[in-house]
Amino acid sequence: MIIEEHARLELFLPDGRTFEIPESDLIQNSLSVTSQCVNGNTFGFGCVSPAQLSVKFRIKDQNIGRYDVYGAAIILYSWFGENPPEDGGKRGIFNVTSVTKNNDIFTISASDNVCLLDTEAFNQTGNAVYQMLGTTGDLWNAWNALQMIVDGGLAQQDFWKNPLVFHMFPKENDFTRIPNSSALFNGYGISTREEVRWILLLSGEESDNIRDYTAWLAEYMGGFIHAGNDGDIQFHLFETPYYHPEPKQLDHSEFEQNTLEIAGFQIHFCKAKVILEDKAFNKCPWNDSGKIIKKGVINVETVIQNNPFIEFIYKYRGFSLYPIVEALHYYQRNIQVRPFSGTYHGKEYLHLGQYIEITDKDGTSYGTTITNITWKFRGGQQIRCIGEDSRTLSQARKRSQAVRMGERLKTQINRLRNDLTGG
Repeated sequence: MIIEEHARLELFLPDGRTFEIPESDLIQNSLSVTSQCVNGNTFGFGCVSPAQLSVKFRIKDQNIGRYDVYGAAIILYSWFGENPPEDGGKRGIFNVTSVTKNNDIFTISASDNVCLLDTEAFNQTGNAVYQMLGTTGDLWNAWNALQMIVDGGLAQQDFWKNPLVFHMFPKENDFTRIPNSSALFNGYGISTREEVRWILLLSGEESDNIRDYTAWLAEYMGGFIHAGNDGDIQFHLFETPYYHPEPKQLDHSEFEQNTLEIAGFQIHFCKAKVILEDKAFNKCPWNDSGKIIKKGVINVETVIQNNPFIEFIYKYRGFSLYPIVEALHYYQRNIQVRPFSGTYHGKEYLHLGQYIEITDKDGTSYGTTITNITWKFRGGQQIRCIGEDSRTLSQARKRSQAVRMGERLKTQINRLRNDLTGG
């Protein structure tokens, strides 16, 4: 089977010049995009990772040098078949971070708009997010806070003369199925739970960039942050059979020969837990005896630890942690996680967090979730679901302690300094 695929680029320089890069000027086997919705090699929540574009192309204009291209933006278009779709096949907006030039050939590395979250939060330090969220005098739902942080914090990014747009998936009319996004939660077949799930920050909490705040909130709601095809920042849940009963079916014949590997075990999230900074305030985890006891199933728990958006309302107001962990538990136990990897050749672009079923050469189907994608122009899509054996999976409940300590160290230092100075 021959799959016809086409691609082109639009290059927007910081000085206002634009260039069309047709397919004929793309250097063969150089165009690719790599993306992920988990951190490292274990399954978890709260990933905020920009997709990375790599490409080589030719520009014959002698008046453009490599320094002209730094900070430029690239729009990627690609599609299957002879004719592009109505939107031209837009696949993302990328910001150039690295450039080399050899004669008239440019070698480019670029990151999508998630990289714009790595900016000084709201052009001020201290508790900037707290100040922004507190302007109305009300506590905020998590989805309100996330939208405020992204839209408000990046409003001054004059990108394409349009501010970045933030979207939530599931969409606004179905927020009740997003764990902890609001006070109300009645997703995944449980009765309505109208509990307190507000978020707020301690006055001493701060971070140098917006990414930290979005990661903490995405972790709290059990999903991940990525950029859409139009460059908009998006929060997504992982798809599950509960709300996606008809997954995309992939057959082993659609994979490049000798690339498909499927694990003989699956991962089941049987328990959720929240741990506060002060262990004296720890609460019991939610556990409804959700373990699956059968061969080929590895039971693990997820843990949210030292998340500053949880610290204030649950530590200093004394509310129970059960609403948080209960909502996460009922959602996460539906996520299908079976490690696999393979290079898929099909006429449809796959996406992060997608629930799929793969049929092996013996006719056995396996449900799993896409956590990593590397698309290569005319080279297929290298897809995988991360996960290793139980010894590694003991860390799936959280990001590494080294990452955690790095995020929290400055907050602890500032708190101590304020205590000593009376600030």
